[in-house]
Amino acid sequence: MPNITPPLLSRSGSTDPAYPAALVLVVDLQGGILGADERLCRLMEQPVGSARTLEVLLPDETARLVRDFIAGGAQSEIVQHSLAVPGRPAIPAMIGMARQAAQIELRIALLAELSDAYAAEMIAQAEILSAMLGTAPEAFWCIEYQEPIDLDLTEDSVIDQFFRNARCWRACNPAMARLYQLPHGVDFHDQPVSRYFPETPVNRAMVRDLVRADYALDGAVAIDHRHDGSEILVVNSFRAKVENGYLLRMWGTVRDISLERAREDNLASQASEMVGILTALPDPVIVVGQDDGILAVNPAAERMLGAGLQRGWSLEAAGFPAETVRRLREMAVLGQGDGVELQLPCPQSEGGVWLLHSALTEGAEGWLVISAWRQPGHAKPLRRAGGAR
Repeated sequence: MPNITPPLLSRSGSTDPAYPAALVLVVDLQGGILGADERLCRLMEQPVGSARTLEVLLPDETARLVRDFIAGGAQSEIVQHSLAVPGRPAIPAMIGMARQAAQIELRIALLAELSDAYAAEMIAQAEILSAMLGTAPEAFWCIEYQEPIDLDLTEDSVIDQFFRNARCWRACNPAMARLYQLPHGVDFHDQPVSRYFPETPVNRAMVRDLVRADYALDGAVAIDHRHDGSEILVVNSFRAKVENGYLLRMWGTVRDISLERAREDNLASQASEMVGILTALPDPVIVVGQDDGILAVNPAAERMLGAGLQRGWSLEAAGFPAETVRRLREMAVLGQGDGVELQLPCPQSEGGVWLLHSALTEGAEGWLVISAWRQPGHAKPLRRAGGAR
């Protein structure tokens, strides 16, 4: 995305015709107009020199912005603003305000008036972003606080404000409506934020993590509510707009992990059951990963290979010749069942000659599972508990 630089609010104005000089307005501390740019008067459809106060010349929202600056103690401020103009859509603008003795000087740069190329680029960027968010499978959201959060208070007070200050959905894409299962025709932007993101112990803990992460957090787990009130386990990413010690809005993505967590719990349960089954098997079983490291062995395999066996070792380190390892993988891939013999030394293992069979697990991981049987004529008494034979 190209970098578009807004105009500078300079005193002299720019010599670049694509960046016309800012519109100037000077007022006293009571809001009375001391001087107004003729172009600003024409833009606001006011006769030059006729307007005496802010409220006469400027739209209400802009006049309030200037009044708030007059009432405050800042010496200067630059804000992005949407300037309402009679008879046409509002114009995005940058407004610079500076306090000079007993008067306030305003400089207003109209971003949409810079050039046709700039306006076209801004429109194109807006269309691209709108299309990307509108068609994305991920749920994107933005919450705006009409009552900004005061970040200078205690941590608990800041967290309270997250849930209790006036707020609204500023932007939500269609994936959000699908995730929270809104009925057809219901607009997300008309719904209260608390309906889907309630104040709960889990959610308060997540917001606490957000505060401690300086308002940029990924992988934050929360419990939200669907439109019908049912709970949904989600993972969020958060970013926030903080200005002058206040949080104004936050945005991010959200993903349903309810099914994912259920699958993980199910796999963990199955894995626990499999460990129990492997432990009970009288024959040695070895599970090997794609990197040839040993992932798991049952007690019979530990007796077969020796007490010093370590998970993560390669088969060669456990006493398997390289040719035997190659043959085991080949048999597993081809599905051959002849088996391959392995001669193990006696000192630290059960020794003897073993017949090995191999198979690959289903799925992308492709683990190698090796089972072993002692060959007849090479039997050796099994060790009993406590090392007795």
